[in-house]
Amino acid sequence: MQVTCEAQIRRARCGEWRALLALFQQAAQSCSTSVDPGFFARADGHAFVQYQVEKGQVLVADRDGRLVGFCQFAPAARASVYRTDTATLELQALFVAAGERGQGLGRNLVAGFVDEARRRGLSRVSAFSDLSAHLDRVLLESGFVESRREYRLLVAYERQEQQSG
Repeated sequence: MQVTCEAQIRRARCGEWRALLALFQQAAQSCSTSVDPGFFARADGHAFVQYQVEKGQVLVADRDGRLVGFCQFAPAARASVYRTDTATLELQALFVAAGERGQGLGRNLVAGFVDEARRRGLSRVSAFSDLSAHLDRVLLESGFVESRREYRLLVAYERQEQQSG
């Protein structure tokens, strides 16, 4: 039986960056990529989280005043040309606390991310997965399609809004 998600998906607030920092630390410890879990314990990690919150690039899952998940995003950087792709919003991190998983929070955070792209007038979003079967499933169930594989370590997903007409 699937439990329904009873959490509010909203933008992170500046005053809650410390609680969000704890979630970023948990995410870094549980991910299989090269994120250094110690990064978020240092001043540069604190500054990163504060900056992302101030820029409005973090959504949180708030359950009764408790942050239980987040997604972090930014305009897509295209390394091949060293500039920002302002037409695409890229999901850069998605995390749900261990005790909160399996309740639809990840899908709701991804939906909030897609809504944020629409609010910004964008019709394209992208995300990378480190071949995590769960994240891949969440992205596919949210309407993303695999667009390419890079170095056999990352899978890129994109979602394009259908033009009405």
